[in-house]
Amino acid sequence: MKNFYRTDLACEAPQNKKSEYNVILEEINGISTIFSISKHTKKTECITIYTGKCWQYEDDYSSKVSYAVSHCLKIITEGQKIKTDRILIVGLGNRKITSDSLGPSVIDLLFPTAHIDSDNKKIATLATGVEGQSGFSSLDLISSAGSILHPNLVIIIDSLCAISIERLSTTIQLSVNGIMPGSGVGNHKYEISKSTLGIPVIAIGVPTVTDLGSITDNETAVGYYVSPIDIDISIDSMASIISDGIKKAYYR
Repeated sequence: MKNFYRTDLACEAPQNKKSEYNVILEEINGISTIFSISKHTKKTECITIYTGKCWQYEDDYSSKVSYAVSHCLKIITEGQKIKTDRILIVGLGNRKITSDSLGPSVIDLLFPTAHIDSDNKKIATLATGVEGQSGFSSLDLISSAGSILHPNLVIIIDSLCAISIERLSTTIQLSVNGIMPGSGVGNHKYEISKSTLGIPVIAIGVPTVTDLGSITDNETAVGYYVSPIDIDISIDSMASIISDGIKKAYYR
């Protein structure tokens, strides 16, 4: 009984959804990467980077993965013809829940430049928290920040849900199709995408939880979510890699 499992990963999507794309497997700096290219637009819409458990390797491996992230970000922005002189980078999630803290952890490692009077790129950062903490949805806060910065690109970082436990903390997904905060765990919020913001959106996510039902194959376990025992280490590692990838792609 597989239809009750939740996933945010394109590589775990139903086969009929995958059929809309041409899939190409490549290696970037030795890192396995899957490109999903729309048969309709002929553009790359989703990239899946399989990293393995980065924190178990030497530091130079993390550097290779961050290079792959930066390279893939450039592929998307250049392929979609997205300008990158004004960027709003947003971390979704609750920093008090480790498995949901990827977004704010990445933001903590970045720095804004929008307030500096120079000819350099204008980059602003925002950690939205969750609606229960502020009373505002992430879409409300992003829209408000966007009305001030007028960005031509919004980058969203969030924790995701996967079916396969092998994907947990070992996969980075980049997508131009936006994100629905909380959808992976059945807590749907407002969609954050180009259609709702009027601005191109790149969503970067790492699966950090899985539905217990997908592990036990027990329908009564649906709605209970589990994460790896080393989730605190993996969040720190992935946050460092993603922030470095963003810096390499857009801070130069």
